Amino acid sequence: MSQSSEHDISSVLKKYFHDLPAPLISHSIYQSLLDISQKVSSLRKNLATQSTASGAVKTTSKKTAIQEEIESQYAQLSEKLKQLDGVNYNTLKLVIQHLKRVAKEDEHNMMGPKNLGTVFGPTLMRAPDDKGPMGCLIDVQDQSRLVEIMITQCDICFSS
Repeated sequence: MSQSSEHDISSVLKKYFHDLPAPLISHSIYQSLLDISQKVSSLRKNLATQSTASGAVKTTSKKTAIQEEIESQYAQLSEKLKQLDGVNYNTLKLVIQHLKRVAKEDEHNMMGPKNLGTVFGPTLMRAPDDKGPMGCLIDVQDQSRLVEIMITQCDICFSS
């Protein structure tokens, strides 16, 4: 192992999760997690729009409402993740906690939460077979964003 790089180890980990007979994040909650990812994306865009809008008092209250809705989506994500089998949930929690530690070193490794989401999203959650190749490709952005959210909101997503 002393001659292996962190890239080798990441590749092995990705291959392991890719080769599992079923994805770590099961198909039973797949679509609801993508819906949360899409909702958070939309809310973040609205929040960015409000940040550039005029009317300080009105904008501040609207920004607060949007931020509260984003927090609500994080709580819903946490509840959905608890629907995973115990082994899957605990494994996912450990993987995400590890990725959070990796992301803390992004100055040195260039692997912040967004990049880690891009790399691990499609591996940790795979689209059901009935989506077909195009459906799988379309979902990649939401899969990546969801893993990014789990990394940045790890304490909320995996609260006991």
